[in-house]
Amino acid sequence: MQKICRHVYLPLVRQKNKHDNVAFNYRQRKFIIPMNYLAPRQGIFAIILLISFCLNIIMLVFSTEKQQYEYRTDKGEKIVEQLGKESMTAIANQDRISLSVLANRYQVDNDIAKLVISDQNKQTLVQIGQSQTETGQVIEDNIIQNNQLLGYASVTMKAVSKGEIISGQWLFLLGSAILHGFLWLIYGYLARPTRQQLEQLGEKVQQRLALARINNENMATTGVADPQPSSEEALSVEQDSRSITDFLYPNKNQTDSDSTLDDTQSFASELHTAENDAPNIYQTTAQPSVSPNVIVPAYNQYAQIQMQICFFDEFHLLDRVAPELANPYLRLCDQLFARTAESLFEHSHALINRYIKDVKLTQVSHFSTQGAVVHLSGKAEQLPLASVLLAKLVIMVNQVVYEKHRELSRFALPIHVGASLNQQYDAIHQLMANHGKEDGLLLLYPQPLLKTLDGQVQLKNIKHPTSVIEREALLYQGLSAILMKEMIEKRDTILTSSDTDNMDKSS
Repeated sequence: MQKICRHVYLPLVRQKNKHDNVAFNYRQRKFIIPMNYLAPRQGIFAIILLISFCLNIIMLVFSTEKQQYEYRTDKGEKIVEQLGKESMTAIANQDRISLSVLANRYQVDNDIAKLVISDQNKQTLVQIGQSQTETGQVIEDNIIQNNQLLGYASVTMKAVSKGEIISGQWLFLLGSAILHGFLWLIYGYLARPTRQQLEQLGEKVQQRLALARINNENMATTGVADPQPSSEEALSVEQDSRSITDFLYPNKNQTDSDSTLDDTQSFASELHTAENDAPNIYQTTAQPSVSPNVIVPAYNQYAQIQMQICFFDEFHLLDRVAPELANPYLRLCDQLFARTAESLFEHSHALINRYIKDVKLTQVSHFSTQGAVVHLSGKAEQLPLASVLLAKLVIMVNQVVYEKHRELSRFALPIHVGASLNQQYDAIHQLMANHGKEDGLLLLYPQPLLKTLDGQVQLKNIKHPTSVIEREALLYQGLSAILMKEMIEKRDTILTSSDTDNMDKSS
């Protein structure tokens, strides 16, 4: 295999170790990495070629064996027929010497294992052959003269040997092996990534390393890591008119004595200036002063989130049920949600209310066959927990109502909820359609909002994601014991209130 060198551009500068096999060019700030690598799935392609070569051998052996079998059968029939005509006189006179002379003429044929001439009583008169004990194809014919049976002529042909076939076709097999080897090498050359593809890969590596360097800088200054970039942010970075190399190294003509630390500081300074231009929506009265080197995240884009409450209706029962049954059930859902929201966001000294005291409902749609949409606004650090608590409380209340309706043989459906930013409405709706579960909760939040749930909400990733959105989405697993205890108390309060009893009777 050829040894191919590619130039992979990396933004970080490392000192060259005398024991390191990776060369570094300080002037152009790039690594020159020798890479001996296979093409994608070249090993699988080699297995396919090996199977193809084995099939070629098998087909060659079977076809040659069949051809030789037919050839020896035809040859044996002709020998028996000719021998019978020549030995009529000698066998009539029981002349064994003449029969032996006639039979010896066929002994030189390598395809004949044994030749036997016998009389009409099957008594052997002459038996010759190079390997008389060998078993193979037996061809026998009667010796008849003037409608009188004189005897029998029998020829045993040698069996077709697969080893002889392979040894006789060694040139074909060698050529086939060489051809398959060339195909493997050609595939490795054509399927190997081109220089342009490697440069694109190097550009993506630069972006990730640059963002990682910023994250490390933030960890050193603020102790808080920046969120991972979303798919839209990554796309905007790729579409930027300036390349990442130009952005990282604006003064590319400086001398070689410039260090990487200076570049990192200039990069962080530019980012800090850009983020300070955006106002922070949750300025507190006792907010401490921020030093110029600290990068403050811009949370104003997360000031509003929306929740989608959908019926888990696998068999589309809500579309088939009569309106006189569906409409009262939808009104009951509206009333139960109103009671749930009122109970959750009421001003009290409960632990839950202290966590979400600055969050409020801004817009609530009425329940329909598609469910309902709820909009929340408030402090960004309280919004994610508020949405999770509201969604979980709605699910808990609906679980009891659903089970009660099933016992009374009334129409009801389970629900599932999805929460996201307002601009991700379509994305969370598609996720709920593909991965929604009965009484499930899906979250699609940026990393800064997810960090506010640490220690209070347990989440897990979607198994086997197939898109960026599915990788970013999370499934609700559970609440902390303290919060869950208060949620159960609020659920019991909602379901045991007199208003709820009246609503249940009216439905």
